Amino acid sequence: IVIPLARRGLCISGLDICTSAVEFARQRCREEGVTAELAVGDVARWSPPQPVDAVVTLIDSFRHLSSADAAAGAMHAFHAGLRPGGLLIIGLDLGKPVIEVDERNCWEMERDGLVVETLVSSLRKPGKTPGTTLIRAVLHVTEPDGREYEIITDEEMRDYTLDSLKHLAATHGPFEPLAAFEFDHLSINNPTAARDPNGNTVVVFRGQ
Repeated sequence: IVIPLARRGLCISGLDICTSAVEFARQRCREEGVTAELAVGDVARWSPPQPVDAVVTLIDSFRHLSSADAAAGAMHAFHAGLRPGGLLIIGLDLGKPVIEVDERNCWEMERDGLVVETLVSSLRKPGKTPGTTLIRAVLHVTEPDGREYEIITDEEMRDYTLDSLKHLAATHGPFEPLAAFEFDHLSINNPTAARDPNGNTVVVFRGQ
């Protein structure tokens, strides 16, 4: 996400709570010849040195904030860090989680002979934290020498409908909802807003 935005001449700051993810992102930026300010930190405590034009959190990242307090804290931080009228863009799965694995939840990456196949699905089981569902991620790794192994993680992810996300944004921003787009039908040149999206969705808000 950082690299294509930086290539367009935007001034980009990135934040992640995982140190190794930030280190890898910095390495990728160096390889691609782009500049971005990348830091390790908790998004609920994010405070940029000056207001930004937009906050972008995609690929279900927002649902990793499993507690209601963490989600509310992040909304407060997003609003405080945005300039007046700035945009908040959230990409996440809305509605009832699917248990089946389809093309949207399964993908493969290869680099320097290392192949990683990723499968993500819902276990349809509630997490210990109220309002969450257990999501399973399976990474099937093939090393350059042919060795294979799997890494399986089960994680609580917070559940949202479009209405509950709008309520959270209105209460802890406040943010005004502008549009919601189903990811499968999202075209950058001809976007079509969805009234009642379900599944992989991009929702755009404007700070008030």
